[in-house]
Amino acid sequence: MFSLKTSGELRTVFSIPSWVEDSEPLLLHTGDLHLQGDLVMDWHAGWDNGAVLALLAEKALAGAQGLRGLCIDGSLRLGGALINAEGDSGPLLLVAGSIHARQASCGGAYIEIGGDLAVEDVVYAYYNHGQLIVHGEIVAQALIIDDHGVDQRGKGSRGKPARIDLSRVRDPDDEKRLPAPLKKLLKNTPLSLDVVLEGLRNGRRLSSLAAPETMEEWRDVVWRDFTRIVKLPKELRNETMYGMLLAPECPLPQVEVHELLAKIPAKQLTAPLRLAAFKLSPRSLLQLPMQFDLQHEYEACFFELDDPRPYAAEIPAQFMSEAMSRHLSAMGSVDTA
Repeated sequence: MFSLKTSGELRTVFSIPSWVEDSEPLLLHTGDLHLQGDLVMDWHAGWDNGAVLALLAEKALAGAQGLRGLCIDGSLRLGGALINAEGDSGPLLLVAGSIHARQASCGGAYIEIGGDLAVEDVVYAYYNHGQLIVHGEIVAQALIIDDHGVDQRGKGSRGKPARIDLSRVRDPDDEKRLPAPLKKLLKNTPLSLDVVLEGLRNGRRLSSLAAPETMEEWRDVVWRDFTRIVKLPKELRNETMYGMLLAPECPLPQVEVHELLAKIPAKQLTAPLRLAAFKLSPRSLLQLPMQFDLQHEYEACFFELDDPRPYAAEIPAQFMSEAMSRHLSAMGSVDTA
């Protein structure tokens, strides 16, 4: 059962932080609370305007505004994840009993649990604006700490997840490289550290982070190691995906652009892709299969450009036709040697 209380009314029951004013409204649930999906402890989920009540509480409370958080005088069981994806702040979550969930991300919110925090996957605690206090044990595959205050007070034998402190294991020379403990946990996933942490913040399953899922994730994986283009799922071996790989912001050095183009099947090498590769490195067209007429390809790409002068010096001399040279002369040519 839900009811609305002020923080002043609940201070004798819950350890409400001193910076919360007595007049601020809190949502109180009496007894254990069971929710089928995720519980999102971020302001955008409707805590400010009361919309969260439509998901959690009785319609009679649906007009409440400016909720400061949720108090539960029993335990909380979630079919999904506890998600606090905002690092700067979040509603209060005070639970007298334990929390059982698939996963938990703890960012800018103040979260205090009287019993255990037990999850199937991991607890990810990040950024220093929030705090996680667990009077019982943390039971998980891993506790990942990323500059966050975690106070586990229970000292039993169950609460000994692998503890991964990112301040100690991050690679100072490559902020996107996945540290070894996380790579082991995620079965050698090719995803970068920032993609993994974003996924954990938003409650993604560990199993979903073991391999790229979206086109953007596959793009980033290939940009980090161009040889992984051969791992693309069959349904992503198309012009759209290859176009993302050959986008103007592609970070690969030119020699790797050449190798990347060589790994795209001939039937997928459409004119837009050939032009995209040319713009990244004109010499990449030398990797085109034999069925392509290179003289024609260089001229086609050259005349497609509004200003081909920045690319002229990289076009092999044998493919710089008289028509191309005349065009450059008319524009005010650059050195093509």
